[in-house]
Amino acid sequence: MTLSASLRASALLVLLTLGCQRSQPDTENASPQAVTDPATTPAAMAQRLSPLLRGVWVRTDYVEAVQRTRSPLAAAGRLRGVVALSINPARRRGDSLLVEANLNNHEADQLTAYFRPGRTAMSLPTNRVDYERSGGFYELTVSVNGPDTTLLWQRYTKSERPLETLAFQRVRGLTTAPGASGEAVQRVVNAQLLAGAYAATDSTGRRSQVRLLPNGTVQGLPGIRSYRVATDFVVTLANDRDNMVLNAGTKRPQLCTYGFRGDTLRIYAARIVEPELRQGALRYTLVRQH
Repeated sequence: MTLSASLRASALLVLLTLGCQRSQPDTENASPQAVTDPATTPAAMAQRLSPLLRGVWVRTDYVEAVQRTRSPLAAAGRLRGVVALSINPARRRGDSLLVEANLNNHEADQLTAYFRPGRTAMSLPTNRVDYERSGGFYELTVSVNGPDTTLLWQRYTKSERPLETLAFQRVRGLTTAPGASGEAVQRVVNAQLLAGAYAATDSTGRRSQVRLLPNGTVQGLPGIRSYRVATDFVVTLANDRDNMVLNAGTKRPQLCTYGFRGDTLRIYAARIVEPELRQGALRYTLVRQH
């Protein structure tokens, strides 16, 4: 073979070698972009998490404080920040879900949760910004323990260090209609504290069988059709005692104070003498029936 032919053969061999190298994937320097995991698409995440998210939720520590103290006034210190959430998955648009919130038990608010991968497979990022710490963020996380589902409102620093976790429990019997988050605290107080069957005696000695329902309805107490318990002790004047309004929303509402001793609920007449709410005569004695 001549020198010229030898050089041409060598050049051809080099070209073939380079071509083969280019055709092989560079596994060490490959782009990190991978095929999207089907389980993390918005549609898949919404299908998996929506049944668990659906409902009206209220702070668990508040519910526990009401049960322990039997006094919304004593438990009111728990009602700071986000105290209730209403989640209707039908409000999803693409990867975004509008969530209705109750702040401080008297401020309506909204936030957005995203059906995108969060810190865990059960977490959803939100658009809520931590104004106290630059880069801080919040996530909603679903926690399932057997038949019980808990919703966690979790706060993190920019470096993903956990700062705060608030647990929420679903409120029974309350739908996700507009404004539901504003009724969550009221409904849970009714259900945990007052709802039930009672043997009642009024101030004249008249007896009756009475039932207080979680929705605020009164059955069996002559002249009384509803009750509404005070839960917000911040914005109302002379709101320094546990109190309720009987026949709220009617032309003749009746302001009352109340208290428990054992199975007995006593309801008193009351009037406002600013800056105080003054307790008057005993109106009703209700003994819970078992």
